[in-house]
Amino acid sequence: MSTAGGAATSHRGHCERTGSAFLQLVDAWQGEKLSDPSADAGRDWIRAQETAGVRQSTLRVRLAAVRALYAALRWAAATTADPWKDVRPAGRAAVTRYPYGPDHLRALLAGAKPETAVILLLGSHAGLRVSEILELTWPDVNLEVGTIHVRLGKGGRPRTVNITPNRSP
Repeated sequence: MSTAGGAATSHRGHCERTGSAFLQLVDAWQGEKLSDPSADAGRDWIRAQETAGVRQSTLRVRLAAVRALYAALRWAAATTADPWKDVRPAGRAAVTRYPYGPDHLRALLAGAKPETAVILLLGSHAGLRVSEILELTWPDVNLEVGTIHVRLGKGGRPRTVNITPNRSP
């Protein structure tokens, strides 16, 4: 085991959460034989996870983990089963989140320290992520042109964003 980015990983990069997903599967499948599960075992497991209120992102991680487990078991000739082949999470309706409006921003700024106010304003007016804001240096800001150069944007890609005209929050 080694650590990479704070998470313990094996030589193949599988994190401890993958092992945890395997153990959860084994616990949930008390009546199933791992090498020869019933035809509906995968579907029943995922529906039980959904019923238990497991978040969609967590469910997708667990599903990827158990698929990897069964791929390894098939590779090792320990089984020919593929209980996850056609299993998909039911999915939930997406919740539309709207950005904070000017009134919310004013309320946040009213009690904010100056450093926090800068983060709030850069996030709201320039659309920067917190990680992008924290990496900014003065040479990244061009007040004459009205741009901010983000060196490490989403996906590690640089980008340039416009500074919005001076307006109240």
